Order: sequence, then structure tokens, then C-alpha cells
Amino acid sequence: MIMNKVELLSPAGDMNKLKIAIHYGADAVYVGAAGFSMRPDDASFTIDKLEEAIEYVHSKGKKIFVGINSLLMEDDLKKLELWLYDTRHIDMDAVIVADVGAIRMFKRINPKSNIHISTQMSTANSESASYWREMGAERVVLARECTLKNAHSIAENSNIETEIFVQGAMCVAVSGRCLLSAYMVGKNASQGVCKHSCRWEWEVTEGKRPGESFPILEHDNKTIIFGSTDLCLIEHIPEIVKAKVSSFKIEGRMKGEYYVAMVTRTYR
Repeated sequence: MIMNKVELLSPAGDMNKLKIAIHYGADAVYVGAAGFSMRPDDASFTIDKLEEAIEYVHSKGKKIFVGINSLLMEDDLKKLELWLYDTRHIDMDAVIVADVGAIRMFKRINPKSNIHISTQMSTANSESASYWREMGAERVVLARECTLKNAHSIAENSNIETEIFVQGAMCVAVSGRCLLSAYMVGKNASQGVCKHSCRWEWEVTEGKRPGESFPILEHDNKTIIFGSTDLCLIEHIPEIVKAKVSSFKIEGRMKGEYYVAMVTRTYR
């Protein structure tokens, strides 16, 4: 059987991880732009480092995508505008964007940019994907709520590249949307029927401490909520390929060099 060629996209939190990802078989890497990324600046790239990274990746015949995917507030717009002017000469293969205003700024200041729509935009149907194509996007990173059937349908019906996460951390608020209500009582918050399960009076017990319970409390303006087990779709590669997904994305810019090496090598 002839399979579609699928891109393997690995995380790069710094130059060492970037080089390791390329060495162990990544077709492309993604990095964060310092100041505009969903990760801390010490796991992102300044403009100087970005130039160095792009030169290295392109020398290996690979691609590099740059994340501009944090929540942009009004005060961030001027900073992003300056960043866009300062990087117009840099040959990024694509930018991963999570804000309509940012897309508008790219189109105005650097119209040749290839746009990838971040998973933070929660694209979960072919009409939305087609809209992004009409807006000039080259690829959409699908919402993590999408089933394989959804992904196949979107790829078939929207005429845009699709990318999905296959490995890594899964926040309890997948694609920025809470799953507790859907899991506990079958009422999906993303569809307007949230039962506010996160506000119940929770206590948790830890396996090695039987009989002890720990309250889940809000204090000092913060609440600590559970995280899920890492996503792992390696046993489903053939089905995902058949679904015409364009790119397999590995999460993990904050994880170690060994993780980047072994997970990239394994999926390769």
C-alpha cells in the first residue's frame, strides 16, 4: 500500500534540542518567538537566535516554524509590530499564529509569510478550516478535541494542510476549553452546557498515601487543577496517515534533550 508522505514535526526549546530533533529524523521543527510564545522566554528564541536556528535548519534541508501563539493583549500589539519589522528579512518557513489580529498584522507588514493556524484557535470543522484557507493560511493545527474521523473529514473537504498532535502533554483545558464537565456528567462546556464541575468541593487522594486526602482549594488568586497523562498515538500511525493528515506534531519544547531525541527517533 502506498501511504501519503507525512511530515514529522518536533519541538525545539533551544538550539541543542533543535539540532537533536533534526539529527534524529524530524522533517521540521517548531520554536517560539521570545515574548510571543506559549512557553517562557528561556524556551523561546530571540531574533538573533532565530536567525542562527533558521540557517542551521535550512542547511540540513529541513523546515522551521515559529510560534506567535500567546494571547495578545492591546499592549502587545506595538511590540509585535516592531518584531515583524525586525524579522522581515528572516526566511521563516511558516509562523504559527493564534490571533486574528496577528494574522492581519502579518498580512500588512510581511505579506509573504506562510501562516499556520494554531490549535489555540480551536478549529474543529471543515468550514472553519476553509475560512482560514480563504484568509491565506497554508495549514491548520486542529483542535485537540477532534476525533480521527473529524480530522479525515476536514482534510478531505477544506483544501488546506492539517496538523495534529500525536505525542506529549495534554492540558485539562484542551484547546483552551475545559473537559471536566463533559467527562463527569456528559455536558460539554464547549457547547454551552457546562455544569461547573471544576467548582465542586474536590478532595484528592494519592496512591502511596492511603487514608489521606488533600483539598483542592482556591487561594492567593490561583487554583491548582489536575493535568492528564501524556497523549501517545504511536499505535495509530497507519490510521492517521490514511486520514490524510499532513503533519504529526510532538509536544515538548520544555522537555529534555533525551525526550526530544527518543520520541523523534521512535516516531520516525
